[in-house]
Amino acid sequence: MEVNMNDWISLAQASKNLGFNRNYIQSRILKYDLESEMLDRGMLLELGNAKFINSKGIEFVKQHVKKLGVHVNRRSDYVDMYLKIAPLSTIVPAVNIVY
Repeated sequence: MEVNMNDWISLAQASKNLGFNRNYIQSRILKYDLESEMLDRGMLLELGNAKFINSKGIEFVKQHVKKLGVHVNRRSDYVDMYLKIAPLSTIVPAVNIVY
C-alpha cells in the first residue's frame, strides 16, 4: 500500500492544531473507542509506534466527541449541592422601624 504522507499528521500535531494539549486526540479516540472504526475507514494510520490522522479523521473525532473543547467544572455544582439556605432573620438582625 502506497501512502502519501502529505495528507497525514501526527495525533499530537492534530491536537495542537485544534488548540489542545498533545494527547487530546489520542485520549478522545480511546475514550470513545473509535480506533478500529477509524482504521477500517482509512482515517487513522499506524506506522510502528506512531499514529497519524488525516483531515477526515479529525472531522470524524469532532463529530463523535461530546462538546468538543467544552470542559465543565463540576466542582461548583458539588459545592452548591450542599449549601444551606438560612432564613433572612438569622443573617440580618431585626430592625425596629419607628414612625
